[in-house]
Amino acid sequence: MTKETLDLNLSANYVTKWEAWEVGREVVCNAMDTGLPYSYECPEEDICIVTTESWPSIGEMKVIGASTKDADSIHIGQFGEGLKLAALACTRAGGNMCITCPEYTARFKFELKHGHKVLQAEVSEGAGEKCIVFINLEGIKEALEGKFIREPIGRLEKIEPDTLKVFYKGVYVFDHGANSIYDWNLENIEINRDRDLADIG
Repeated sequence: MTKETLDLNLSANYVTKWEAWEVGREVVCNAMDTGLPYSYECPEEDICIVTTESWPSIGEMKVIGASTKDADSIHIGQFGEGLKLAALACTRAGGNMCITCPEYTARFKFELKHGHKVLQAEVSEGAGEKCIVFINLEGIKEALEGKFIREPIGRLEKIEPDTLKVFYKGVYVFDHGANSIYDWNLENIEINRDRDLADIG
């Protein structure tokens, strides 16, 4: 594969509130949504490694809104651009993200175009049989800690008394503000674009 640079047409000013949690959330959720085996680990404070058996095609990498998910889906990753926005937020915060899969390897950077920083993907030859997303970003381990219920038990997960947390299919959405010995792990709620608000009726 010839090395090439893809212009992802994303300004550095997009999703300005996204930080380490949103970066990790989008990458892990993409892996979860495939329905295939996946894993993630944070071996160091600033490192997260997500491994999955699925990956976006080069075509999907180029187009915002591209997704293999159904248009009517209510997956937490329904908007089809989370991985690219995660790369943008990670790069903007001074971190690095690398995607290595059988078809390609992609690293991200900003380039100045018409007075704006625009996200680029440097794409080269792939490797391995699975997809590995390597994130080097300050605070990523702390940001992800306690934010996923890996094996949800029904709709409720017993915890130590604490602020009630709302999860969507095992993925943290927000603190509800009430005290409870249970977190809520809901199957059908509405989430906004940033996946930080929900209508729980």
